[in-house]
Amino acid sequence: MAEPSSGIVVAAASVRLGGSLVLDRLNLHLTEGRIGILGRNGSGKTTLLRLIAGLIAPDTGTVRVDGFDPYTDRRAALAALGILFQNPDHQILFPTVEEELAFGLAQQGVTQANALAQAHQALRAEGRAHWSKVPVTSLSQGQRHYLCLMAVLMMAPRTILLDEPLAGLDLPTQARLARRFAALPQRLVTTGSCGWKQAGSSRMDRPTGCCQPSLPKWRGSGRKMLTLTSPVETWAHPLPAGVKLATLAAVTTGLFLVSSPWVLAGACVATAGLYLSGGAAFARTGLRQLWPLWPFVLIVGLWHLWAWDIAAGTAILLRMVTAVALANFVTMTTRLSDMLAVFEWLAHPLAPILPPRRLALAFALVIRSIPVMLDRLEQIGASWRARSPRRPRWRVLVPATLAALDDADRVAEALRARGGAG
Repeated sequence: MAEPSSGIVVAAASVRLGGSLVLDRLNLHLTEGRIGILGRNGSGKTTLLRLIAGLIAPDTGTVRVDGFDPYTDRRAALAALGILFQNPDHQILFPTVEEELAFGLAQQGVTQANALAQAHQALRAEGRAHWSKVPVTSLSQGQRHYLCLMAVLMMAPRTILLDEPLAGLDLPTQARLARRFAALPQRLVTTGSCGWKQAGSSRMDRPTGCCQPSLPKWRGSGRKMLTLTSPVETWAHPLPAGVKLATLAAVTTGLFLVSSPWVLAGACVATAGLYLSGGAAFARTGLRQLWPLWPFVLIVGLWHLWAWDIAAGTAILLRMVTAVALANFVTMTTRLSDMLAVFEWLAHPLAPILPPRRLALAFALVIRSIPVMLDRLEQIGASWRARSPRRPRWRVLVPATLAALDDADRVAEALRARGGAG
């Protein structure tokens, strides 16, 4: 049977994230003008919106919006779909308001000068002409939400996907945004918590009679967060942190005492076996964590190739990859608080000149920042993809750097709010 050519059609779509099944053979056909998707936290609402927006691809099944695949046909997706992320900081790419508003238009082929002119015109129409040169970081949470909505509307999509758009906002801001949403002519697909069911039922289009659930029952595993990055528990998780860190130090020292490429290759293969021993999901996550290492591998490899020192270059690369992979394995299977306790104990001899707790906290923050920055890079890439048909590649480095600096300020504020590092 042919798929409908209008509306949003999700056919037997399944999505796995981090080894967990988030959406399981989901079927939807949405044509109404106002559509609400309700569910508890972790039930897959955000994943469904990202799937419809074409930011992720289904592992199985298909997604069609007005007849096209939003994941593969990005130009059609940009004309048809806009998405408002739940956290505006995950969506904003540029440091000033005018640049943020102009970006989407530039991706649709408008010249930069015309895009900026239209951005200024839109700000004047909203009574916010004074925002033009304002740094985005100076806006309140509600103002950043409004900026993201304006950026989406500038691209004139036929359908707007709203991911819990009122979450975390004060009541006046909620009321102002709700009025703005109600006046929009576009189709709106909005996610919300189960508490919205009564309050929002009058604002959602629905068939005559009782609304029926459109999503499968939530099947979250309910597992605790074990470490910073591990998706599953492995045999290495229960081992004492001190034992794992001591073993890591000993093995890393041994790697630097060995120069034979064959021995180092064996160590690299054994390390790969460690990851595989935790299962496929654990190994995939570990590979993702190691992926940022490839530029260093490329630079070192090309340098030694140019110097025609193949044996030494091979040994250095194997040593570096193995050592970093082993360290990553330890961080994936050890609670940060346990590593913090071990590092603080090791730093006690330095107590006369520097508080051990401060050193341990700095160590913990460095480790904690790695998965956070990888997630932030992924979020910025998704924001770029939501408004541009081109792949982000190196273009997200500047927004990611600015986000890292902003995150550093927030961490400093959090430390000050809770007693600092003393």
